[in-house]
Amino acid sequence: MRDLVRINSLKEAFSKNGILLAGGTEVLRLNSPLKKDMPLIDILPFLSDEIRKDGEKLSIGSAATFASILSCPYSPEYLKEAVSYMPSPQLRNQATIGGNIASWRDDSYLIPTLSASGAVLFVLNQDGKEERIPIMEYCKKGGIILSVSIRGDEKVRNFREGLTSHSHAVVTASFSSKSECYAIKGSGIFFSLEQAEFCSDMYGRAEYKSYLASLYRKESGRA
Repeated sequence: MRDLVRINSLKEAFSKNGILLAGGTEVLRLNSPLKKDMPLIDILPFLSDEIRKDGEKLSIGSAATFASILSCPYSPEYLKEAVSYMPSPQLRNQATIGGNIASWRDDSYLIPTLSASGAVLFVLNQDGKEERIPIMEYCKKGGIILSVSIRGDEKVRNFREGLTSHSHAVVTASFSSKSECYAIKGSGIFFSLEQAEFCSDMYGRAEYKSYLASLYRKESGRA
């Protein structure tokens, strides 16, 4: 049984030793790499779930769930498509956009499409300061995600391959006219095909993953 830590502000979370808790899907996931004996720090009460449209830009509070993004009339189709990759309605009601990014999983539903769209994160860093960073910098800088800013008029093509709709994705990839991003199971997140790494595991051989990534790039028109 994990301990649940209550805090009085988001800044206080940085002084605690534990796992940040928002939607909780990663904590509950079978075979999650998160340590089982670490306490949970409840940050959800301090996060916004508002989805706000300002011209062609969309600001999504980090506590917005997959379900709310899917049902929002402002959400662009490329984002709805990526959200729909999570097949379980129950998990879509629980999973948050901020939590999915922060987990930085190699089968992420959202990081490829958000990165390809040029998404910018509004984060609270460990110095207690708020800053805006491109999503590709999050893996280096970290911080508590407050909101995600995207353009609704960006054209993004998404691709995903798994053994079944409920299986972990072998390769998830997204492309726009300006950028590309790949989530490769067993290897990580990559922002170009040239930098991508492939390994053989229970989800597929390295050659198969490389073939999928190259195929998706070609079909996107970026090859």
